[in-house]
Amino acid sequence: MGPQLRFAGVMAFMLAIPGEAQAQQSRQIVVAEDGARRPVQWENVPITTDAMVRFTSAWGEATPANRWCWTAIVRSGRVEQVVRSGAAAIPADGYALTGHGRAATWIKRHLPQGARVRLEPAPAFDERRTEREVDAIDPPRSLPAGGRQTNQLVVFTPKRGATTGTNIFGREAVVAGGRITAITGGNSTIPDNGFVLSGHGRGSAWIASECAVGDRVELNGASLTIIRDRESAFARVASALQISRKHIADCPGDTPGRLRAASLLAAAETRLGRAKALADAEPEKAVRLLSEAERLGWRAAAAVAPTKDVELRGVWIGSNGRLRGKQALARFFANLTSANINALFPQAAGFLGDDGNRDAEAAFRTFLKLAHGAGIEVHLWTWLPAHAVPRKRDNVLLKSHPDWADCGRNGKPLPQLDPAHPQARAALAAEAVRIITRFPVDGLQLDWEGTKGGYSERSMAQFRQKHGYDPRKKSGPKAAQALYKWRTELIKALVREIVEAARRARPEITISAALQCFNLDPAPEMDPGASHQWYSWVDDGLLDMICPMVYAQQTEFVDRTVRQIQARIKVRHCPGLILYPETARGGLISPYELLDQIAAVRKHGVQGVVLFSYLQLWEAPWAPDDRLLLTLREGPFRDRSRLPWGAARH
Repeated sequence: MGPQLRFAGVMAFMLAIPGEAQAQQSRQIVVAEDGARRPVQWENVPITTDAMVRFTSAWGEATPANRWCWTAIVRSGRVEQVVRSGAAAIPADGYALTGHGRAATWIKRHLPQGARVRLEPAPAFDERRTEREVDAIDPPRSLPAGGRQTNQLVVFTPKRGATTGTNIFGREAVVAGGRITAITGGNSTIPDNGFVLSGHGRGSAWIASECAVGDRVELNGASLTIIRDRESAFARVASALQISRKHIADCPGDTPGRLRAASLLAAAETRLGRAKALADAEPEKAVRLLSEAERLGWRAAAAVAPTKDVELRGVWIGSNGRLRGKQALARFFANLTSANINALFPQAAGFLGDDGNRDAEAAFRTFLKLAHGAGIEVHLWTWLPAHAVPRKRDNVLLKSHPDWADCGRNGKPLPQLDPAHPQARAALAAEAVRIITRFPVDGLQLDWEGTKGGYSERSMAQFRQKHGYDPRKKSGPKAAQALYKWRTELIKALVREIVEAARRARPEITISAALQCFNLDPAPEMDPGASHQWYSWVDDGLLDMICPMVYAQQTEFVDRTVRQIQARIKVRHCPGLILYPETARGGLISPYELLDQIAAVRKHGVQGVVLFSYLQLWEAPWAPDDRLLLTLREGPFRDRSRLPWGAARH
């Protein structure tokens, strides 16, 4: 989900997809008959959170269907029709305005059928004010999560202490001298001359969409106002260049690329100076110069990042929906190879579709051929061991064998197979063999976040035979621990059968797992979903590679967690890094955060990284431009790298 338009002159990013218009950020404002105004963030892109998108006939015949959207069909300057939720026909002689979230609410309020409406060019520097109430100021530390509760937006002042003390599950804006000086991922330093806005859930998403470095902030009691003005744009770019300057200063004098970095930074500072001089007389040109300065700053910081000769550089891909057609695939692989990506982890459900979909399978074979031709390995991302491949095949198997269904604690069947049932386990192992012998994938990746199952009558009967009692009728910590251990052992037994079957079928294949990392030592009270005890999988030799999902904006957490994992495992370790603030579900991490996180994990001797996901590297509207791809291409991935296993994969 891409960030909101920060100021009107941001460099447009063009995405060519066959059969679609070129997607780009918009520089227009929609003006309603009642005088209400709202920016149009995008043109001809998929729907994204809280955004207003303008669709023309170049996109196609209809807008995307989305039940959270409202669409106004405009012809000859009037709203001809208002469509809720479903796809709306796009007129050849007009356009459609589709809003999601707050933008949908705006359409409902200001664009009724028959109302006049017009589009105006956005000014180069357009002031925007956003107001809301905060939920609390300096809440007591004694409250859960240090006082910042679910979905709240709170304020921490210097009375709180030196830092907010918050965890990684949020987003924070540091305010000093009346302006935002940094956006962080938690436990922020509280400035003496300011405060910190701290959000969780919806509060975190609000910070992601409404706050940027440089914005002016006013706080009167619980009333908060964020003001984005001309000075916001200059302050944001100046702050970015300061970070670039520190990246260069912190590297040794003989670092390759240091002279190039200094030259890029000097060019950025020159453009910033020229933009300031032209702000009044030529504001459009000033905005273009600011955009150029910011981009040069990213490149300067990337230039001093070290690169590696041997390293897995992977990207997870959830769906091939944006990769249909030769041109789209060619652009996709051109972008990947430009940054020397050497491994892809496509999700089976997103690439193979329904069971037996011949068109999807043919497209996946083409995808594999192109990837291998580009020197990129493909590790199929599956929901094994919990589900068939693709996941929808569970329905096929359970329809034929309803007695294979797992059950929850309440005894109700779950839409997944029972790990206590030997035939169900064998069927899931057969799924792994079927898929790796049907397609020339290089690896098979398991992805399990946990299960609510493990309570089938078969499972409980096996538990009673071993322990002598029904675990559902006994309480206390010992009984809870025994039941939890039983369920996790069921999972491991299933993993063992799947892995052993896959290795018999194709001994050379790499078996990896995308792993939850927030709870390194799961326990019943902390893990009601019975997460996989994956350390025991590693200890038993069931995995060739682990990809723990170390998803956090906070680099300190990434550093600490990867160090802890690396100290305990003896297999290839390629941490998963997220390219957007996970709890905010919007925006991007900055190029500087991406550089810092890759540097943090590399120092612990890992064998590579896997990034989530490819959408944030260049796809609109999830990314406003190619800033993260650019950072990889000119920074830590600028030279080609061999995979860790070389010619001998194991």
